[in-house]
Amino acid sequence: LLQESPQRADLQSGLLESLWRAGSYDNALPLAARMIHREPNLLIGWSVSAQLGDETDRALAQAPLAALDADGEYLALRFGAVLTPDKPTLIGVSGDEARWLSRQAAHGMAEN
Repeated sequence: LLQESPQRADLQSGLLESLWRAGSYDNALPLAARMIHREPNLLIGWSVSAQLGDETDRALAQAPLAALDADGEYLALRFGAVLTPDKPTLIGVSGDEARWLSRQAAHGMAEN
């Protein structure tokens, strides 16, 4: 698969799945990004990006995953539940940001 044409989405999908299942995440994530860029309707690219990527990758993958496989049934049946994103996207804030957000929320509630 590594020697085959990168234009063949079927072979690239197989390569991506093989890399992911083999635990070669450093190779799988860039391949997923290239596949998403070239073929935005390939579910496996979004799935791997959501599973292995950073917060931005996970956030960006949510809309395509919801549009392509809203209930996650296809991913679970085709690739196994293990490819389904299983952790929510968490965004951290500093103490100063948390205090600012708290003041903003209190201010907004006072206006209502």
